[in-house]
Amino acid sequence: LFLHKEATVEKFKQTAPNVRWIFAGCHGQDKCKPEDDHYSVFEGELILSPDKTNYSYDGKLSARDISELDLKAELVFLSACY
Repeated sequence: LFLHKEATVEKFKQTAPNVRWIFAGCHGQDKCKPEDDHYSVFEGELILSPDKTNYSYDGKLSARDISELDLKAELVFLSACY
């Protein structure tokens, strides 16, 4: 369970592949494609907390980032605006 400032992209990526259920309640953004691939089928991102210790993460978890994870979860529930 990660809340507020603890809910970072890095923690999500480390934890998500090893859990049975995933629930993400956060802000979201649609119609945003990866900057390096404007023809991508992946649109949208979840807005998590910026990671102050890891400057490579701005708090945005893209649909492409999620698709690259080896998830074993039985249930994934996303609750986000947009």
